[in-house]
Amino acid sequence: MKLVKGDLLALGKANEFDIIVQGCNCWNAMGSGIAKSIREQFPDAWLADQETLAGDRNKLGCYTIGMAGRLVVINAYTQYNTAKFQGEDVFEYKSFELILANYPNVLVNIESVFQ
Repeated sequence: MKLVKGDLLALGKANEFDIIVQGCNCWNAMGSGIAKSIREQFPDAWLADQETLAGDRNKLGCYTIGMAGRLVVINAYTQYNTAKFQGEDVFEYKSFELILANYPNVLVNIESVFQ
């Protein structure tokens, strides 16, 4: 693994890596933080999120995939809600564990996009 500092989205556009994984809530907004920037700069990621049911708790531990050229943007559903208070931890660790356990299947889905 290589540690890189900089603007994640700019580095992705510059082909410094192949995949961005962003933790998402289940409400299909992508209205703030890095999610808002991803929505604006990589609209396929937002469109993939829009194909799911807003507020569906069953999305936790699942993902959708958006493409930006050869850059893959994975919307990993790791939290149900957004934080109501600054510093509040709404990250659902079990959901993240499910996504990591499913990561080999994620890679197979990504490979099928390029074939």
